[in-house]
Amino acid sequence: MTYLSNTLGISAGEETELREITAPKRGETYIESYHQVLAAIETNSIHIADTQSTLPAADTYPNLVGIAASTHEDIDGKTLHVADGDEWVDTYTLIDDALSELSNSETIPLDEYDEYDSLEDVAAAVDATSAAIAQLESDIGGGTGFRELQRKFEEIKDCLEPATFEIDQPSAPSAVAAGELVTVTADITNTGHKTGTQRVTLERKADGSELDSQRVDGLCGTVGVVNGSVVNGTPNTESVSLSWEPTKDDTGSTTLVVRTDDDAVELEVTVESAIFEIEDLELSWSTWPSEDPEARDSVHATATIKNTGNIAGTAAYVHLYRNGELEKDEPRDASTTSYDELGPGELEPGDEEYVMLTWNSAARDDHVGYQELTLKTPDDSKTDDIYMNDPGFRQYY
Repeated sequence: MTYLSNTLGISAGEETELREITAPKRGETYIESYHQVLAAIETNSIHIADTQSTLPAADTYPNLVGIAASTHEDIDGKTLHVADGDEWVDTYTLIDDALSELSNSETIPLDEYDEYDSLEDVAAAVDATSAAIAQLESDIGGGTGFRELQRKFEEIKDCLEPATFEIDQPSAPSAVAAGELVTVTADITNTGHKTGTQRVTLERKADGSELDSQRVDGLCGTVGVVNGSVVNGTPNTESVSLSWEPTKDDTGSTTLVVRTDDDAVELEVTVESAIFEIEDLELSWSTWPSEDPEARDSVHATATIKNTGNIAGTAAYVHLYRNGELEKDEPRDASTTSYDELGPGELEPGDEEYVMLTWNSAARDDHVGYQELTLKTPDDSKTDDIYMNDPGFRQYY
């Protein structure tokens, strides 16, 4: 029986050490499942003994919970014992020693105090076996030892505050251009006593959307007890760096929020950009207004380009499209008669200039009928329709 041989060190036909249950022999049915149940019963249970020394070997039965006479001089009765490596530990003694060490120390960093791992194991053991022990009070001296154990354990837990992640010294540029990466830095300090892990997020306050996040793993707190009062030592801190790339839609003042589960800090960032919007688009033609347009006239698209952003800037382009195809491109880095006296220079916030772009139609089938003309800047577009009449002849070139 390989499974039992690896777990309990017995073979088929032999008895288990504690329960004296005979393992089934080869050839019997349901052997594997029976062995698994047998192993679970043997290694995960409560064992009652007169003394700690008569409990089964701790290294063989690490999941066993023992009830035996306390090793503490002040307890005359049985207490809870848990396996710690190859030996049993009286949990009452463990907690009493830990409380004494805390009471005599001003500051004990948790990452240097190994006993807290053991205390967490004790807590798990107490939670898992409390119901069973309650039924066994008559067998452990009326339950006196266990009630003292619980009182001591609660005294320790009351000294330990949970991990609390506070935000210190958040920093971000006060102004940034749209499209430029914004880096927000902050120090995250665990002002609690226990080690903890949290996500630190960067959010936009207006809609609560998350822009970036960073996980802070295993940040240790500090704890100490002086005359029964908790005293903090030097907190543990980790720096985080969060980023966000604003767009022109974010132009203006944006409130960012750095957030943990326990704290939130706001920062104001001004996003700067020049935004070129199109106003008052109108279409006219070479015979306007005396005659209707024909598919041979020059059609003029006129409009006002206004900088509605918060910094001065130059539009990269003003394009004229016909039915979705580019007809006229006016680059802003060269003088052109399509612009008025303001020329191709910068526009201050709120300033505007007049533009006119022309589509030279021809007597062609694809220029006859309704035509859609669209004026575009990097930030805006406006569209208008015009009906081009048939001139009665065709141009071929």
